[in-house]
Amino acid sequence: MSRPSAFRSAHPLVNFISFGLILTLSVCIAHPVCRTLSAVCGAAYYFFLSKKALRYTLRVVLPLSVLTAVLNPMFNHRGATILAYFPSGNPLTAESLIYGAFAGVLLAASLFWFASLTEIMTTDKFVYLFGRVLPSLGLLLSMALRFVPLFHRKFRDAMDVQRASGGGSEKTAARVRRAASAFSMVVTWALENAAQTADSMKGRGYGMRGRTSFSIYRFTPTDAALLCASVLPGAAALLGAVFGQLDFNYYPRFAPAAAPLSSGLFCAAFFVLCLIPLLFDLTEVLLWKRSERRI
Repeated sequence: MSRPSAFRSAHPLVNFISFGLILTLSVCIAHPVCRTLSAVCGAAYYFFLSKKALRYTLRVVLPLSVLTAVLNPMFNHRGATILAYFPSGNPLTAESLIYGAFAGVLLAASLFWFASLTEIMTTDKFVYLFGRVLPSLGLLLSMALRFVPLFHRKFRDAMDVQRASGGGSEKTAARVRRAASAFSMVVTWALENAAQTADSMKGRGYGMRGRTSFSIYRFTPTDAALLCASVLPGAAALLGAVFGQLDFNYYPRFAPAAAPLSSGLFCAAFFVLCLIPLLFDLTEVLLWKRSERRI
């Protein structure tokens, strides 16, 4: 279940550019401070947006992040600080442990921001943004976002039907066969549904030249201010990344590649970018509560 969000009601272009900058810079910037800030801000915003954030964190984010951190030193043996040796004779280095830890942090940041993206960017927003310029891409993105939760729901329904029809054995082999049968049914349904959706959109003239479309979105002065608030720190962080001010050396030793002062300034710009969605929502919440007190 999602909580009310003022950032969700902003113009789709603002949402798309803000999340695009955050995700792109989070992946491209190797600085450990930026990765940590991205993960913390992404987690804070997703916990603000969704009531299922804790379950998502414990079931998905933490296991995958820890797995990434543990696997890296097993396969990556670079680094100058040797801590121990594996039975195979390969060294376990402190640098590989640090790199694996921050790789897990990056994965957590990406998962949190993508989860927030699915909460904010609905299918109609993607169709609005790409429906006229790239209609096929807009339809594909909207179907992909809708497909994941719908596929999960249909798979759960198919499993319930399998149990109710007499397949309630608790043996491992029986459970595997039941899950495989349910998965096969859901995949068949998904393929048929995709074909029907494409035929339906084609029959309605979607993507044809000169076709008009209704839209409820209007670019307001608030959207313009919010877009500037996202683009300016995003551009500053991007310049820092391009000119190497946010580079960081993990091998052979864990050390910054640029001056700490300049790196800190660009990290601060990236931090502001990551905070914009949460700050905008919190500001709206505070204004709403203040107006209620006056009433």
